[in-house]
Amino acid sequence: MKEDYLDLMIVKSNKLIESKNHFSLIQQRIMSLALAKIPKDQEAFQWMNFGYADLFPEGSKIGGSQYKLVKSAIANMGSLSIFIQLENGKWHSIPFLQARGDDKTKIIEIKFVEDARDLLLNLKGNFTKYLVRSISKFESSYSFKIYELCKQYLKVGSRTCSVIFLRQRLGLLVNFEDKGQTEEELESLLSRGRIKTKYALFNNFNKRILEIAQQEINEHSDIHIEYEKVKKGTSVVAIKFLISKNASAGDETLTELAEEVQEGSDSVTKDISYEEVSGKEKYVDALMEQKKDKIKNPSAYKNTLMNSEALEKEYQQKQEENIRAQQEAEQENRLKLQEELIRQMEVRYGEEYKNVRVPYCKMAGESPGLIMEFRDWYAQHGSTTDKRSILEQIDNGNLSSSAWIKFGTFMIQKQGTAYEKQYFLSPNPKPWMEMKLKEHQQEQESNNKFNFSGF
Repeated sequence: MKEDYLDLMIVKSNKLIESKNHFSLIQQRIMSLALAKIPKDQEAFQWMNFGYADLFPEGSKIGGSQYKLVKSAIANMGSLSIFIQLENGKWHSIPFLQARGDDKTKIIEIKFVEDARDLLLNLKGNFTKYLVRSISKFESSYSFKIYELCKQYLKVGSRTCSVIFLRQRLGLLVNFEDKGQTEEELESLLSRGRIKTKYALFNNFNKRILEIAQQEINEHSDIHIEYEKVKKGTSVVAIKFLISKNASAGDETLTELAEEVQEGSDSVTKDISYEEVSGKEKYVDALMEQKKDKIKNPSAYKNTLMNSEALEKEYQQKQEENIRAQQEAEQENRLKLQEELIRQMEVRYGEEYKNVRVPYCKMAGESPGLIMEFRDWYAQHGSTTDKRSILEQIDNGNLSSSAWIKFGTFMIQKQGTAYEKQYFLSPNPKPWMEMKLKEHQQEQESNNKFNFSGF
């Protein structure tokens, strides 16, 4: 697969991981790339595309036989279903996706069906996530499912699965009608020859599936597994997987960090300052500083991060967040300066200043719609020191003199001319307010009512 795809994140509902299905090796790769390319927070499924060559290790020779495998995989995918267990113990069959290919352009197009929405979009819990690189080198289709079943229980450290559970989840049972039978019922049907299974002898099942999956998972993924056979008498009835992080997979923190970046985790970036985000290399250095005690090969680690598409997106997002934070801080400082100006004017002109300004504010406040507009404005731009108090006063309909003064500031910013705004911020805004108050009084006398539209 392309290097660009390796750090993409696959996020699956645990129900999907434990579903009953079997896809071929090429179909598993198609599925994995399609899942990884679903945009975060997507609300509806869209068609996604990638090349035939993306399904094979980078640098592989791609010829007619490989293209035939892809074409065959695409042709059968639309008819394949997955079986999801419902809350009541019943099973639900879902035709999972639509697939189409173009032999001329060698492009595959994939779209998941609407019934898969709850299994793939906006998952809030009960999901498992991993990077494409963890499964990119698997050559056995069964390794995918066993990897996911074990990855799901990584934090627990072990998982015991009955042999019939594994046979069912791996799609080994054949020639039977799936009616949501229990494991005991399936065991009974199997023992009586009513249904068949691939690799019926456990030794074959062990050699062809478990041993190969263990080897591929331990060599190529981010986890390490061992397994023990659980016997009942002389028969193996279950497999206990022992699951841990794969120390031989390189820097384990690289996978953890990439997962956090894809997830948008604050734990990665919350302590990184604006200055550190001013350049991508500084940003990477700051990330590495947080993990320095765990990084074994700093040069390779840094190179991987610098070329990570996921990290590039997170870096750009962090830049935007810091710029917004800086703009908000500047706005808050401007408001504080303006409030200080008001305070100084009150000190300089005393009650005379208040007597002019407060009536003006009350006059403007006769419009309830503007009061609510002022509330929205102050919720965004008001000083954090008294925002809660002012908003409570607005909600209670009992504004203090201080709140009315802030409302007056809002009104001048909203309706004053450029000259008037400049004059308001000058050392003496008193004449401007006197003029507006006089205009209002004259209008009241002539109309005997308040007409705010002319204000």
